[in-house]
Amino acid sequence: MKSRRPSKKLVEKWIARGDGQGQGENFDPCYHVRDVPSMGRSRMLLGLKTGRIHHFLSDIEYGHFLVAENMA
Repeated sequence: MKSRRPSKKLVEKWIARGDGQGQGENFDPCYHVRDVPSMGRSRMLLGLKTGRIHHFLSDIEYGHFLVAENMA
């Protein structure tokens, strides 16, 4: 079975690439839904407030985002 824990070298590569850094529409997430093996439901959605794509691994995350997105 393949390990799901990233190696130190891989994490350093992500940091050097800028993953998990930035603000607003310039934020680049550490992981994307395609990076996480799942048999559940995942989705990507453009945030109206941030102007960037948000990655959700569950319906609960997605639901919380919709509530937060509609609150001003």
